[in-house]
Amino acid sequence: MKRCRRNPEDLRRYRSSETEADRVMHSAMAKLFREEPDAKQIIKLKEIYQLLESVTRRSAKMSRNLIEGIVLENA
Repeated sequence: MKRCRRNPEDLRRYRSSETEADRVMHSAMAKLFREEPDAKQIIKLKEIYQLLESVTRRSAKMSRNLIEGIVLENA
């Protein structure tokens, strides 16, 4: 089996996707508060957005752990 090496380009793409997820979340929240007149709808959507952010962060953490495990196994 080929040895696995750390690739700076892969790391950059991974961090870029995390940054993009954060940007989308902040943009959606800003738009929600700027354009939604119904307070109940704001509360509902804000909660959904926060849950999505939590899921995104957890999957990113799981991905990091998985990649780290694979790298360590093949080092």
